[in-house]
Formats: sequence, C-alpha cells, structure tokens
Amino acid sequence: MAYFKSDSKCDMLMNNLCEAFNRSIMDARDKPILTMLGRIPLYIMLLMAGRRVFCEKWHGQVGPRIRKILVKNKGKAQWCILKPAGQNRFEVMHHSGRNFAVDLNAHSCSCHAWDLNGMPCLHACAIISWFHGSLEDFCDAVYKKEAYLRAYEPMIMPMTSQGQWMKINLPPLLPRKYHK
Repeated sequence: MAYFKSDSKCDMLMNNLCEAFNRSIMDARDKPILTMLGRIPLYIMLLMAGRRVFCEKWHGQVGPRIRKILVKNKGKAQWCILKPAGQNRFEVMHHSGRNFAVDLNAHSCSCHAWDLNGMPCLHACAIISWFHGSLEDFCDAVYKKEAYLRAYEPMIMPMTSQGQWMKINLPPLLPRKYHK
C-alpha cells in the first residue's frame, strides 16, 4: 500500500474489467461479423440501462456494496478509543495498542486506508459514529450516486434489424484473398 497514489481512490491492483468484458462477449465472438457487431452493442446497451435502473433504487448516497463495507468498518470501530486533539483531528487508539491520527477535514488517517480508497477506515468510522454523523457523507465523490449515474448516462441507441437498413449501391464486401 505504500506505493499506491491516493488520488485514484482505488486500493486494488487487478485488471478484471477487460477479463469480465471478454468473457461476456464470448458467445458473440464466434459468430459472423454482422451478428457479432449486433450482439456486442446490444449487450452494452442492456448493461448500461440495467445499471441506471439499479442505481435509481439505491437508498442513500452510496451503493449497497459500499454501504456493506461501511457497516463492516463501523462494527470494527467499536473497539477504538477516541482522543480529540481539536479542529476535527483525533488520535484513535486501536484495541491492538496502535495509535492512528485521523483528520476529518482532510479525510485522511495515518493507516492510509481512507486516503487510498476514499471510504472512511475503521478509525474514522469510530469518530464519525461517536458524533452520530453519516458515514456516507465522508465517502469520496466517486462512490456517490451522482458519479455512478454520470458514468452510465450515455446511451447506446437501439439498432434495427438488417432488413430495415438503408440500401446502397456498392459492391458487396468480399473476404480477403488467401495467400500462403
């Protein structure tokens, strides 16, 4: 974690996005080119529309996966002892005996978990819960409903079937010539 930058708000080092996309279009990749080019946009259109509908059902500012992480952190936070330093800065003593410096104004903790992923760590959750604040208010903007809706706002327009396409007077496309 020492080598991650804190501006990306991500603490994972994986490339599952392209792997998941390739797996989802596996059936379309075996088809002729026109069929493939019809199925992939259809998949993306349905995916984006489904994500928009899913987001509209959220209760609160963040999604259910982020809320689950916050609840887990809040549960772990009950073992922390808070010591206020002033100006929304605290020293939090964990049950392991280690102390952490938390700054609520800067949204940072010396454990660096809050800095890296943008969600309050268990030390910050202890402070926020003590003051009866909303953990969702202290999450980074990338996890909020507005950001999610902005990401899935563009629409893939529906496509008509091939029989309804406009006819043009060009020679048909032929496959490339084969040579050894």
